[in-house]
Amino acid sequence: MITLNPKEFYLKHKSNIKDHFELHETIGEGALSRVRRATHKGSKNIRAVKVVRKEDLEFGERRKLLEEIELLKELDHPNIGQVIEMFEDKKKIYFVNEMMQGGSLLERLTREQVISEEVTARIIRQILSALTYLHSQGIVHGDIKPSNVHFHTVEDDIVKIIDFGSSRRVAQDELLHGVYGTSYYVAPETLEGGYDHSADVWATGVLLYILLSGNPPFDGSSGRDVIKAVKAG
Repeated sequence: MITLNPKEFYLKHKSNIKDHFELHETIGEGALSRVRRATHKGSKNIRAVKVVRKEDLEFGERRKLLEEIELLKELDHPNIGQVIEMFEDKKKIYFVNEMMQGGSLLERLTREQVISEEVTARIIRQILSALTYLHSQGIVHGDIKPSNVHFHTVEDDIVKIIDFGSSRRVAQDELLHGVYGTSYYVAPETLEGGYDHSADVWATGVLLYILLSGNPPFDGSSGRDVIKAVKAG
């Protein structure tokens, strides 16, 4: 049984989430969770609710989930997605997140192929602002990529970074170990066994290249080939 301490959340409810929210269709799925659109019954605000089944969590996954929540509860930046509150019952944990209705940067990039320099500049500036904040807090995001950058609405170019499952705390002059992230965006030092916050800057540089050109700077027919190209380049 996973044990969750109330201090680990912005707000924790033991009441049934359905007393507060109407849960609608599934809008996203991951290996250990799914995300459903939801409407708060009182305010009518639209939220994204991440649903995790407790029985699906192995010990290491429980620890990783708690580490992610421990990070998120401390973060307060306009370009970082927020966890608003949490509900828990015997079988599931529900994380209520602000709803980014504009879709992911990956979806926009797939649709438009190349994004203008003006829009790209606004997007990259916001990502770097969020990363500057994270790094000042001693946190490495670890998985900057288009699918983890979401637009607040369809009409504007306000973006927020999400998905802190690969994030880690790092002390000054400390190196992190282990390969996380996605092959196209992974930094060479990550592959060599020791990295710090600069890996996020590398990934943002790769993202910038892709937004302007429509192609990755390092490519290959498989993830292994991409890794080889990153090491060589």
